[in-house]
Amino acid sequence: MGEPLVSVICTANIPSAILSAILTNTYDNDPDCEPALIFLSTISKSDWETYTLDSATQTPVTESFISPFVGMTVQQVAGCLRANASGTLLSETYFYIADERTATDQTLLLVEIEGEGIEGLRSVRVAGECANPDGVALTVGTIGFEEIESLVGDDGVYHG
Repeated sequence: MGEPLVSVICTANIPSAILSAILTNTYDNDPDCEPALIFLSTISKSDWETYTLDSATQTPVTESFISPFVGMTVQQVAGCLRANASGTLLSETYFYIADERTATDQTLLLVEIEGEGIEGLRSVRVAGECANPDGVALTVGTIGFEEIESLVGDDGVYHG
């Protein structure tokens, strides 16, 4: 199937200018890495099944972007992905959460779903500019979640 798309789920209303800045910074961080992040604007599996690698979100993120995940917990988001991402190009194991903190420091919460259910959730805060290259590296297995966790800085954020 190749490199899957890595979902960015907004659980808070984040200004589109901040979302655009995160995308610009992460795509510029490693220009050789194909864009693989997708801001999900629907919970519909039938919509997710139509995604191709060209569906990765590009800048600028429009003002009209509305996340259907606003107010959801990480567990609820993981359950939705686990139930609907199978058979699509969306990663079933890794995703990012853009939350209230994202609006202040442009970090994202990287979440890993371990096992079959959603009981085994792990998360680590990452700098937005790392989201695309490290999301791709995770999905293809060239970096592990433990390695990212081990490189978290004194500020509690992984900076690559």
